[in-house]
Amino acid sequence: MFEESIEKIKIEAKTNPNKSGWRFLLTSKKTLEKNNGILLITLNPGGDANRPDHPSDSCENGCAYLEEPWKGKPKGTSPLQKQIQCLFREIANRLDKDCKEVLEASVCGYFIPFRSPAFDALAEKDRCIDFSKDLWRNILSKLKFRVIFCIDRETYKNIREIFISMQYSEAQPSEEPTGWGNYRASITHFEKGNQKVTLVRFPHLSRFSIFDRKESKEAICKIMDNALQNYK
Repeated sequence: MFEESIEKIKIEAKTNPNKSGWRFLLTSKKTLEKNNGILLITLNPGGDANRPDHPSDSCENGCAYLEEPWKGKPKGTSPLQKQIQCLFREIANRLDKDCKEVLEASVCGYFIPFRSPAFDALAEKDRCIDFSKDLWRNILSKLKFRVIFCIDRETYKNIREIFISMQYSEAQPSEEPTGWGNYRASITHFEKGNQKVTLVRFPHLSRFSIFDRKESKEAICKIMDNALQNYK
C-alpha cells in the first residue's frame, strides 16, 4: 500500500504544476500496514520547499507532530503540533493509553501531498483534488479506519464524498459547538455492513486552540465522546 501510494505521487509530481515538493505521511510507513484504526488527515503541506530534515514519504523516527521542529520552534512545540498532541491526549485518556503510543500507532498524513505556501496558492486545485481523492479512495477501500479526524472543510468534504462513493450509508451530519464563539465541529457516522467509521472535522487547529482551553473543555468532551462512540 505504501509503495503503491508513493509511486502514484511521484508519477503525478512529474507533470503536476506545483513544484515546491510533496509530503505524504507524518507517521511511519508501517502504519499503512498495521494501525489502531485512527486516521488524522490534513489538507496539504505548507511552505514553498521541502526540508531535508522533513522526509517526503514518511516519518520513520516517530510522529512528526512530536519529533520535528516546525516554524522555527523546538520539536513538537508549534501551535498546530501542540493542538494535535492535545487531541490525541483526549483519545489516549479514553482508551487508557499513552498519548505518544496512540499517535505513533495512528496514520497521520496529507490529503493533497503537494506543497504550497497556502491552499489558495495551490495551482490547478481541481486536478490536485481529483488525484488525491483517487489516492485516498484506494487507501480507504482497503484499510478499515474507525475514526477519521480532519481540521479543514475541504478535506472533510472530499473524504465524505469518498465514503458516499463507496456506498457507505451516512447518518445525518451534526454540527457541534466548540466553545469558541460560533465555530463548530462537524461529525458524521458512516456504515456499510458491519463496518462503521466516524468522520470528524474541527476548526483549523493552527488558528483555533480549542484543546486545553477552559472555555472549550465541556464542548470538547462531548465531541470526543461522540467521535469515539463506535471505536472501542
